[in-house]
Amino acid sequence: MFKGVPKSILTISLLGLIPFFIGAVLSFKLNILPQEKSDLLLKASLQYAAFILCFMSGCAFFSCLNEIEKSSYLWLSIIPVILSLFALSFPILTGFILALGFLYLLEIERKLFKAQVMPFWWISLRMPMTVLVLICLIIMGFNV
Repeated sequence: MFKGVPKSILTISLLGLIPFFIGAVLSFKLNILPQEKSDLLLKASLQYAAFILCFMSGCAFFSCLNEIEKSSYLWLSIIPVILSLFALSFPILTGFILALGFLYLLEIERKLFKAQVMPFWWISLRMPMTVLVLICLIIMGFNV
């Protein structure tokens, strides 16, 4: 599943999923924590997702910098940042808008991978990670 991904990058990526999982679990309102703390952690999880979307968008942006013929992707890679800011403005729709942003970014990354701009292992990391992120964001979106 994660064929060729450097171990350090894989470790950091998998650890980065923890806030998504915490947000998904807390969104079920299971009374694991007091409601006030649970709501705060859920909101923090969604904000974390917005930050990660911006970071990943920046990775796509950076990958295009040395590829003059791929300069149109520079502009396209800014859209997830705008989506993340937009998502945080709508508390009820935050999870869904962020999920759309991650899907859109995956499509950009897939095209950059085909154009051989991304490392050879990039898509084998991004596909399963994005699926897990999407599942968590959709769970949070339905339960907010």
